[in-house]
Amino acid sequence: MQEFGHQTINQATIGKSELIPGIGGYRLAVYEVFLYNVTSQNIEITDGESKSLTGPLNAFPDASAIFIPYTGAPHWKTQPGNPLCLIQSASTQVSGWINYRVERD
Repeated sequence: MQEFGHQTINQATIGKSELIPGIGGYRLAVYEVFLYNVTSQNIEITDGESKSLTGPLNAFPDASAIFIPYTGAPHWKTQPGNPLCLIQSASTQVSGWINYRVERD
């Protein structure tokens, strides 16, 4: 069985930021996520440029977090070659981590 990749999240940029780069011919399968938001803002996790994986988390409260635990199955999979991205409505800190696997298409 393939081991998990672990990516920390340390973003404070308005707009879209790439959390995990895409790899041609492979999908990113997300198994566990922790996000902590410092200041109230809108956030969203997307599959590359177009597909929302979380839907918009509008007015996500300040000093709050989301933890999506490991269940044995991926919570999200990107399309082959697409990166996993975070969209923020403000240039304030979002921190956390993601555990994922890279899977052949």
